[in-house]
Amino acid sequence: MQTINNMTFGDETDQKIISILKYGERQQSEIIKLIDKNESTIRRHLDYLEEEFDLSHERRGNKVYYYLEDEREIIPPKPYADSEEVTRVLYNINQNLTPSEDLNTSTQEDLLTHMLDFSEYSSKYYYVVGVDQNISTFFDIFDHVINDLENSGSSESLFHPREFYYFCISASNDLYSNWEIGKENKEYHRLLFDRIDDIHSIIGHSPKNIERAAQTLLFSVSNKEGQKAFVNMAGSGRYNSKELLNGPIYAYNQKNDLDKLIDDLDDIEKKIEDSEFIQEMTKDIKNRFIRSFDGM
Repeated sequence: MQTINNMTFGDETDQKIISILKYGERQQSEIIKLIDKNESTIRRHLDYLEEEFDLSHERRGNKVYYYLEDEREIIPPKPYADSEEVTRVLYNINQNLTPSEDLNTSTQEDLLTHMLDFSEYSSKYYYVVGVDQNISTFFDIFDHVINDLENSGSSESLFHPREFYYFCISASNDLYSNWEIGKENKEYHRLLFDRIDDIHSIIGHSPKNIERAAQTLLFSVSNKEGQKAFVNMAGSGRYNSKELLNGPIYAYNQKNDLDKLIDDLDDIEKKIEDSEFIQEMTKDIKNRFIRSFDGM
């Protein structure tokens, strides 16, 4: 096996992958996003670099991390969260959720600040909602967020700042990552799974960054749920083919499920025959993925 430092690159994509990994390990999905090519293409390049050079990967839960043997970033384990501090932050969020005449701009800013604090805790610590009190309060907040998004017609009609909803869903993803490796409340998956239909209900009319975060959460639960979210997003007519290729489509590509993708796109075309935008979008996705799979 050759070393990266001694290799001569003949392919621009290989060069980009190595340039990215020079700064430390990356998730496969991050590499795809940074290079802006579909997963099948990036996976072929990663397989080549791993076979011929000193590139390696490690699977953690359903996520795959790639790294250079000689330049791998050592990631220390996250510390356990201070349950009392989490209780305080969640209490401050929950206190300001109910609409009232006293919920002025200053209070809304405080609400967003506390949600940002919680989001930071979720990304930096294990067992963030480890105690029963905190997981119960978190899901009270989560239910409020989903209910607001489900009942709103647009981002302008949301009662709280749009960022508040996004960071709540984003934190939910971080908590799920903790749960996957056994570092979160054991009830987290069950409580989230009980809300699968509610999470699906916000897709199709919510702000796009919130929908993408929700789709990631659904995909974490299962490919089937991620694919269902993709169908709703594609059928909404709010996304072009490039936007869909960069996120929800991962639910199919993970298992090379081209046939299922084609079937779902066919169904969307049949249901929404009168939308030229939808017809062009679905055909473009089919063509892109058929080409990428044929080249494997």
